[in-house]
Amino acid sequence: MREIQASDAKAHLPQLLDDVERGETLIITRHGRAIARIVPESDRRQEEIAAGASPCRTSPPFSGSPAGRQ
Repeated sequence: MREIQASDAKAHLPQLLDDVERGETLIITRHGRAIARIVPESDRRQEEIAAGASPCRTSPPFSGSPAGRQ
């Protein structure tokens, strides 16, 4: 979790959103007081994990010989 001043957040919003997309939580402050929290979207992250795992679940079992062996 990282704190960032509102003025800096305004100037660097695209980069901050990339950080949040990668899983980081940000606290936006104004005059030293926390005013907002930006957190990754949990539903979207779960969809990405499920989509990444689905090819593993649907692939047929391996039936050939290991690479390099005959």
